[in-house]
Amino acid sequence: MPLEWVADSAFRFFPARKDDIFGYVLHPVDLATNKASAAADRREPRDVVDLLTIHETILPPGAVICAAVGRFPGQSPEEMLADITRHSRFDAEEFRFLAMEHPLDITTLHRRTRSMIEDAERFIGQLPSNAVGFVFLENDMPVQPDPQNLGAYQRHAGSVGGVWPSSREISSAMLARYPFRAPCWRAIP
Repeated sequence: MPLEWVADSAFRFFPARKDDIFGYVLHPVDLATNKASAAADRREPRDVVDLLTIHETILPPGAVICAAVGRFPGQSPEEMLADITRHSRFDAEEFRFLAMEHPLDITTLHRRTRSMIEDAERFIGQLPSNAVGFVFLENDMPVQPDPQNLGAYQRHAGSVGGVWPSSREISSAMLARYPFRAPCWRAIP
């Protein structure tokens, strides 16, 4: 399996997850927001396929894009979606170089991409600006909220440095596990 080393983003919505093979991996929502950001910044055929996969397995791109712009003050969801749309136009030849388990039906791929982008436009157009930059949770699961009923969802903000669970009990347990020892320095007389 080929591995690609990357620089981790300082901004996360969820803590990294323990993984038996890779040690730690990003939470799927953080992976999705990173992919949306990448798709807005570059023109790669694999990003279109990845966004469709995210749409079908993690969250619809409207919700992903609205969360992702929380990382970039000053960028609106409309701007990010416009960049993704501009970068998502490819001809069949450009998809030929992707290593895929099954061959792509380019006509179906283009149709699904267009539909995904239209759905994202509708969602983004309905979401109030004060709801941008959050992941919405329903029963602790990330969802694309109903813009007309945002009060029914929990807003989950990301932060620089990631989001790690914390409480007094966790801090106490960590301190108990690693008791302080005498300092390794001493004052010079």
